[in-house]
Amino acid sequence: MQKAYQIFRTDFPENAITETGLVNYYCLSARNLNLTGEPERILKEAISRARGTSPLNPTELNKYLAEHYLATAEYEKSIEVYEQELTGSFSDLRVLVYYALALYNAGNSKYHAVCRKVLETLPSGYPGYYWSGFAHYLLGEFTFARHDYERSNRFGPEYERLV
Repeated sequence: MQKAYQIFRTDFPENAITETGLVNYYCLSARNLNLTGEPERILKEAISRARGTSPLNPTELNKYLAEHYLATAEYEKSIEVYEQELTGSFSDLRVLVYYALALYNAGNSKYHAVCRKVLETLPSGYPGYYWSGFAHYLLGEFTFARHDYERSNRFGPEYERLV
């Protein structure tokens, strides 16, 4: 990770990064190196640039920021990003489930309604079963969670650690 981070620091001036995914990789390398405050700074500055003429996608960057806060146990900050910046993305099951997870970890019972919204959508393919199973898991419906996990063809690595 150190090498990747150094490549970003020396070979790619931040304001010249025009790919949203590269910003996320830069952030992830900083987070994996435990560089306090650096991942958040990287994302927030990219979000600011994305609001201008940059080709960066501000919605995707806000998803990365919300997930960063979730990964670093800053649940209230994660919730704030979901509620202020990503409400238009609530048709995306990943966004809804991670929002529910932030609420759940913050002890906010609103996660029940968010999970139920996920479960209103019929699963479509492996990712659909993955996200519906994750919602069942958060609701304590472990039998349904396991069943959906099996039907998801083990789509994502996080789920296996939960069920």
